[in-house]
Amino acid sequence: MTNYFDVLNIEPAFILDEAELRKSFYELSLEYHPDRYGLKSEEEQMEALQKSTLINTAFKILSDKYS
Repeated sequence: MTNYFDVLNIEPAFILDEAELRKSFYELSLEYHPDRYGLKSEEEQMEALQKSTLINTAFKILSDKYS
């Protein structure tokens, strides 16, 4: 089971600091955006794509107030 708090490097909490959540998401999104890996090996491109997908999923779930 994936710990989305760890994915976004934030402290687990029932009520999240939305600014911290967004900040972490944007920083990680920039770092692992697949476009930044266009000239890297296929393996590195796939890892970046998987990490980017995981970051997006974590943000979507943690920012959903009705989950």
